[in-house]
Amino acid sequence: MCCHAHSLYDVKTVCILTFSRSQRTLENRLAMDDDKITLLEQQAKSLKVAAGDAERRYEEVNAYKYND
Repeated sequence: MCCHAHSLYDVKTVCILTFSRSQRTLENRLAMDDDKITLLEQQAKSLKVAAGDAERRYEEVNAYKYND
């Protein structure tokens, strides 16, 4: 009986340690994903500004081209 109890304790300990490791891994991945999302949001904003600027320049060039 003593060996069986010790064995169950070891199994439970391994399960808890494995769960803790898995939880930390998932938390780290979540943090990395959050960082990636933030970076992608910043890049999207920059690209929208650049696209707006390019569109304005295109319209200015076309207006100048057809007004001459």
